[in-house]
Amino acid sequence: MKLQFTALLAGMLLLFFNSCQDEPDKKSEPNDIVEITNLPDERIYFECENVTQINDSSPHHEVFIVIADNKTKVGDIEVCDVLPPEQYAQHQIPAEAIQAIGGLVDDTYTFIYAIRDHWTGRILVKKGQHTEGQRDTSYNYRTILDFASQQLSTNPNINPAQLVGAYGLDEGNHSYLFFVSMSRETLSAQLIELDRPLPAFDQMADALKEGGAIPEFLHGFDVNTQTLNFKAEHAKGKFVMPDNGPVTVIFEDRKDSKGNPLTLKKMN
Repeated sequence: MKLQFTALLAGMLLLFFNSCQDEPDKKSEPNDIVEITNLPDERIYFECENVTQINDSSPHHEVFIVIADNKTKVGDIEVCDVLPPEQYAQHQIPAEAIQAIGGLVDDTYTFIYAIRDHWTGRILVKKGQHTEGQRDTSYNYRTILDFASQQLSTNPNINPAQLVGAYGLDEGNHSYLFFVSMSRETLSAQLIELDRPLPAFDQMADALKEGGAIPEFLHGFDVNTQTLNFKAEHAKGKFVMPDNGPVTVIFEDRKDSKGNPLTLKKMN
């Protein structure tokens, strides 16, 4: 049983964190999606929101990428200065990058940049770091998000890519995790119950390996991008995308410990 769970967990984490691309393409109406192949670079850029708190020892920004008016959270960064293209090379950023942001805090450079993958037609978002004095000179850039035309709607209010991520609910000695991943334009989801407090996002993988988790893959997971209602074989509910604050998922057929609809908020 433990071996089966480990295999299931490994598969889920691979799907969520690496966004594998093994689903077949689906036909979309040309008027329903943004064709990013010919989209001008000027319509692809980063936006940052300063969320630094009074007691923070360093600045803190939430980073969003805007692609043809579709705004999606990328992650977090301390310094969010736009890097001039003439400085790309010294920070190991390709000259053809669309835009790069970041800076230096406490001897560590952190940068996020967007670039086109001309082989696939996708837009990739990469993040890397370099600490002054480290043994090698690498920034170890890795892809943290990538976008295809099928993921971007001409109506920015119905962008399914914004639903991708990890959602959590902490009830003290009991918690829930909800993972949404996307393979091209197809969303999939998994709900996990934990017999312990909710782990921090960066400790999630290690916490799940410890056991005490009950995973449930939501077969047939489908989201109506007009209403943001979702349904699966044994679950239904809706996503809520407020103007301010994290995306929330509400299960209509699941209850929390207080008997209210199970509600989880996006963690990343």
